[in-house]
Amino acid sequence: MNDITELIAAAAGGDGRAADELYGRVYGELRKLARSHRRRWHGDETIGTTVLIHEAYLKLADSGSGFANRKHFY
Repeated sequence: MNDITELIAAAAGGDGRAADELYGRVYGELRKLARSHRRRWHGDETIGTTVLIHEAYLKLADSGSGFANRKHFY
């Protein structure tokens, strides 16, 4: 699968390999987003960018929320 939207749909359908591939494919973009948010954040300084990405992704993956497409996911 080449398209993020296809990976999202497959992962939502329970395909573990698609979920793993999705994470690998979006990690870089999630890292950029997290770094950008951390620069503006005036809160708990103990949470770094990597922890923020992992926690957010785990919550998204466990939420069971369906994402319509790549834009909705991000």
